Amino acid sequence: MGVRSTNSNRPSYDVLGSTAEASGESTGGGGGGGISATGGTTEPTPEGTLHVFTGPGTFTVNSGSGTAKVLVIGGGGGGGSGGPSGGGSGGGAGGAIYTDSYPISPGDYPVSIGAGGAGNAYGPSSNYRAGAPGSNSSFNTNFVARGGGGSGAWGPSNPSYTTGQDGGSGGGGGSTTGSGYAGGSGGQPIMQPVNPEHPLVTSYYGNDGGGPNDPRSGGGGGGAGGNPSPYPSPSYGGDGIGPPTFSWLPTNYGDGTGYYAAGGSGYMRTPGSPAPKRDGAGVTTGPGGPAQTAFDNSGSGGSGDDAPGDVGGDGGPGIVFVLVS
Repeated sequence: MGVRSTNSNRPSYDVLGSTAEASGESTGGGGGGGISATGGTTEPTPEGTLHVFTGPGTFTVNSGSGTAKVLVIGGGGGGGSGGPSGGGSGGGAGGAIYTDSYPISPGDYPVSIGAGGAGNAYGPSSNYRAGAPGSNSSFNTNFVARGGGGSGAWGPSNPSYTTGQDGGSGGGGGSTTGSGYAGGSGGQPIMQPVNPEHPLVTSYYGNDGGGPNDPRSGGGGGGAGGNPSPYPSPSYGGDGIGPPTFSWLPTNYGDGTGYYAAGGSGYMRTPGSPAPKRDGAGVTTGPGGPAQTAFDNSGSGGSGDDAPGDVGGDGGPGIVFVLVS
């Protein structure tokens, strides 16, 4: 199932731009004199050399100056387990922050990759059933993408646990007998002060998590490219981001589609069917079987599971892309 929707509500922010991780090498113009840079794994694209970071490191500009396209994706949130009378909800995708004009010049730019949040199992109290949030990813310390919200918990009403958690995209709301709870909010509160000499306009991608589509079914997590499906549809997680918005994203990371940061799906307890996979995340759940962990470095949310004793899927770690033209 291809993910093609895009977020229609993408506010722009001014962020302080400055000096970034390293291991392949690129040369290019990037809006300035020929840039020589190393860091991460390099991938050729029609637009230039792409540096891909799946773990922490350093992007190093050896010579030249100009601008680079930078896309940072946070770690996805974990999915939750179901309980005796309700399915588990999906984790929210890591937020994505992007600029097509990050100023670079000789120096080192540190890169950090956010871990995915752990899925959780049914337990004696509500907090044992909610998925953990994903962690933030960053480029040059100040260009930060927020981790995805963990799923809400199955169980008696307790807003601290049953509501989906806030994050880059919000986690899905928990379920219980006869009622359901709201998904978490998606957003980007981590913005640095503006440098008036080098304003950097960025786009942020993230959406709210969904509430259960049935009192016995967990809600889907928000995706960077779209909202979870509304009632009475199955509890699909929100769409990820990819082509055509980012035509240069590679297909040899994440789930292999070129899409990233999709929300984890909630388990459909009624009529007992699995929540299908969304591109950008491993979120297929079989009846009574284990939930799926999101793909490595997809930044996607883990899916919810069905029964007590099962464990929700882990969120996928984040990823950072730096494109030098």
